Amino acid sequence: MKSKLSILGAEIVSDEVIEIKDKEDGFVVRTLTKEYESKTIILAFGNTPKSLEVPGEKRLYGKGLSYSAIAHGHLFAKKVVMVVGWEDLAMDAALRLCNIADKVYLSYKTGELLGRSFELREKLDEKENLDLIPYSQVIEIKGEDKVESVILQDVWTQKVREIKIDGVFVELGYVTKTDFVRDLVEFNTAGRIVVDKSYSTSHSGIFAAGGVTDSPSKQIVISA
Repeated sequence: MKSKLSILGAEIVSDEVIEIKDKEDGFVVRTLTKEYESKTIILAFGNTPKSLEVPGEKRLYGKGLSYSAIAHGHLFAKKVVMVVGWEDLAMDAALRLCNIADKVYLSYKTGELLGRSFELREKLDEKENLDLIPYSQVIEIKGEDKVESVILQDVWTQKVREIKIDGVFVELGYVTKTDFVRDLVEFNTAGRIVVDKSYSTSHSGIFAAGGVTDSPSKQIVISA
């Protein structure tokens, strides 16, 4: 089935942009496999979830490993899951999952949860199916065709233990991968691309929208 974009004449390419260069009357966009020429560019690539960078993570992504409890939490009803993180994002994910899953572990490297919301922390204390695991870090995610367990290491004693789970949610926040446009457009102090009301950047012919910008509107529909 053709997408609406392709029906309207757009060519859909699955590739990664690694460089954008100025040229006369436009730009050259270089990807991992090819080069494209364009008169204008819209930057709408959003944010990338921070990863654990541990064995098993990439292989089991989408097979029990997720970076969004909001998007995928409903798939783990009556299951045993683990959330990894120590700030508001992780606490919110743990609360959501406590209402869906039978058992929720919350693993964090710090001694205390560092989220700004006291309300979230108080709600966590009320959840009987939540097990907090401070001073712990995931060093491996195990499973063949799906997540089956995680290996945790104590940050002080270095002791390891294995916990059987059905899913793991990595909630460490997001990063914006903007290195390939650093020399082209203006950024604010938070590392977001500065845009005006028409979503024009500081570079003529380059526009930006969504999570990559300094605009308060971050939903994917805004980028679209």
